[in-house]
Amino acid sequence: MHHIPSISPGYADNSGMWKRFFALLLGIVQYSIPYEWAEFFTTLLMSPTHFGKAKDLMQSTDLLSSLGEGGDSFSLPSSCPSNSP
Repeated sequence: MHHIPSISPGYADNSGMWKRFFALLLGIVQYSIPYEWAEFFTTLLMSPTHFGKAKDLMQSTDLLSSLGEGGDSFSLPSSCPSNSP
């Protein structure tokens, strides 16, 4: 069995999408997502169909606080990375 490196404890960025598109983007507000929700939000943010709703959900402080504390920091680009050339 091989070990998949983890970006942070509890969340293995298996697809590499978090690191490539949502890790630290200078000058962009960071949103903390609990580890157990990080893959879910990464998947939604990579979907052109769901990007806008996922971004709205992440910007809802009430929702984020109800999910738990700690986790990975996400930077939110202005548009879905899947639409980028």
